[in-house]
Amino acid sequence: MLGTEDIKAEKPWICVTCSRPFKRKYDMNRHEDTHLPKKCHCEMCDQAFTRMSRLKGHLEIRHSGKSKAKEMSRCKFCSEPRIRALGIHEAACEKRTPRERKQKERIHKTRLRRQDQRRVLQQTVSY
Repeated sequence: MLGTEDIKAEKPWICVTCSRPFKRKYDMNRHEDTHLPKKCHCEMCDQAFTRMSRLKGHLEIRHSGKSKAKEMSRCKFCSEPRIRALGIHEAACEKRTPRERKQKERIHKTRLRRQDQRRVLQQTVSY
């Protein structure tokens, strides 16, 4: 088992906000952005991001109108569509109780329904 000194030697960069250790300064700097207010907001849904690159990726995946269905995989526990980090998502989802999974699925369906409503509203307003 590693002691505190071993972890500090292995991961010398520490986040000043949450004390999370990192091996590389670059990783720590990118992590520290997560503590900043989210300044990049999606105009089509409620989501906000700390980086413009994340917003661009979100827009491309969720709102582009291109068929990404072929590229998307679905979680085997909650059926949520995922393009990135499917394994990590499934590991977290597997630990949830069936009740928690059902609640998360309900939240996801509500979010999708709201996105569809906004899309229809925008189409009717733009014509």
